[in-house]
Amino acid sequence: MMQSNETDSYKEVILQELLKRTSLALLGEDIKVAVKMLKASLIGNKISFNKDTILEVAKQLGLTPSLREIKSARPDLPTTYWAFFTIRDKSVIIKIEQTDTPLVSNHLKITCKSSGTFGSYFLDFYDFISNLIAKGIFVFDRDNPKEVLVKDPERYRKILDALENEISGKLIIPEENIFLPEPILYKRWAFYYFLKKGDTLIRLERIGKTLEYVIKRIVIIPQDIVRDSELILEVFISATEESGALWVGITPRWYSIHRFLNPCESSWSSMASYEEIKKYQISFEDKITLDNELEKILLRTAKGMYKEFLLKSGLFRLSSTKPNNKQGTNIHQEVQELLANLGRELELQSITEYTLGNTRIDVAWLDKGLLKFAFEIVIEGSILEALYRLQNVNAEKKILIVKDDRLKEAEGKAPNEIKIIPLSYLYNRSKIDLIRHLLL
Repeated sequence: MMQSNETDSYKEVILQELLKRTSLALLGEDIKVAVKMLKASLIGNKISFNKDTILEVAKQLGLTPSLREIKSARPDLPTTYWAFFTIRDKSVIIKIEQTDTPLVSNHLKITCKSSGTFGSYFLDFYDFISNLIAKGIFVFDRDNPKEVLVKDPERYRKILDALENEISGKLIIPEENIFLPEPILYKRWAFYYFLKKGDTLIRLERIGKTLEYVIKRIVIIPQDIVRDSELILEVFISATEESGALWVGITPRWYSIHRFLNPCESSWSSMASYEEIKKYQISFEDKITLDNELEKILLRTAKGMYKEFLLKSGLFRLSSTKPNNKQGTNIHQEVQELLANLGRELELQSITEYTLGNTRIDVAWLDKGLLKFAFEIVIEGSILEALYRLQNVNAEKKILIVKDDRLKEAEGKAPNEIKIIPLSYLYNRSKIDLIRHLLL
C-alpha cells in the first residue's frame, strides 16, 4: 500500500503541473474544468483525447458546448475539434486533435470574457503528459509507443478526485517573481500581496498553500479568508537595466478584495504611502525579504518616494534589520530561510513548513515531487518532538539542526538515521563544505 507521504508527493507533482501556467487569479471552480478533462481522458489505464472527452466534460458541467469540427484535406492529418463554452464570467476553449497519440498540441484555455484572447489559465496537455512521463507517473506503452499509460490509474483517479475537492471554495493567486538577465537587458520584478484586517497586514503566502516555480509563486487560499478581509495591498517591485541605465520602482497599491474574488471585473484601487503602511501591525514573518542582489540595487538606486517606502514603511526585512542571536524564534526563521535558499541553489524544490499528513517539517527539499531531505530546527523547543516528526516522514536524509549547547542532548536521543548538525556549523563553514556535509 502506498504510504501517505508518497501519495502527498504524487499529488503535489500533479498540482504543480496543473497550475504552473496560471497568469491571473482564478476560482478553484475554474480549475475544475481542467481536472475533469484529465479524468475524462483516462480510459482504463490509457490517456486518450477525442471528441467524447469534450462531450463528457460538458455533460459533467451541465453545459452544451459550441463544437467546431475541422477536417483536414490531407488524409495523414487528424481531425481537430474546437469547443467553446462559458462558465460564469469566463470563456473556456478546448482544442483536441483526434489522433492515436495524446502527445499532440491539445490544450485548454480559460479567459475572461471581457478581455478577449488574454488568458487567465492555460493547460498544454502535451507539456503536462511529457512532464508526468519524465517524473515516472505516466509511461509509454511497450507494445505501442504512440500510446501513453498511467502506471497506477486507480491512484491517479483518486488523486484527481481529491484535488477537485480540495480546490473547491479556494482562490488560486499567482505572484510573479521574474529575473531575466540578458546581454543588454536586466529585468527583475516581483509582486507581493497582503490582506488588510483591522490594523494588521497579513502576507498572502503565509496564509495558504504555496507552490514555488522558477518565475512565480502560486498561492492557494480559501475564498472566505479574502471575503473576511477589508482590502488587498499589492507591492510591485521592479528593476530594469538597459544600455547602462538602471530604473527601479516600488509601487504599493490598495485594491478592493474583488480583485481576487472577481478578477475579470475592474476593481477600485488607490496608491498607498509609507505613512499609511507604517501604522499597521506587520509580524516579522510577514515582512518582505529581498534577495541580497535586489536589496543592494534598490538601496543604491531607489530615489524619493521609492526609497522612503523601502526604508520607512516597515514592510521590508532588510539585511540591516535581520534578527540578532538572542531571539530564538527569529533564529529559527533565519535558519529556515538559509536552508530553503540552499535547496533552491541545488535546483531542488524547497518548501518551509512542509506538511505531510499530520506532520509538519520545518524545511523540505523535494526532487520531482519526492521528499529527499527533511530538516527540523530546534532552538528553544523540544528535541524529542522534532525527532518524532523526522521519524514519521519518509525521506532519504533526515537532519536535525540544534543550538550548540544542546548538541550532546540531541546526540543522546537521536536514532542513527538522523544526522545532527550544530547551529554554528551553518554559519562558520563555507557553502561548499556545508553542502558536502549535508549530502554525505
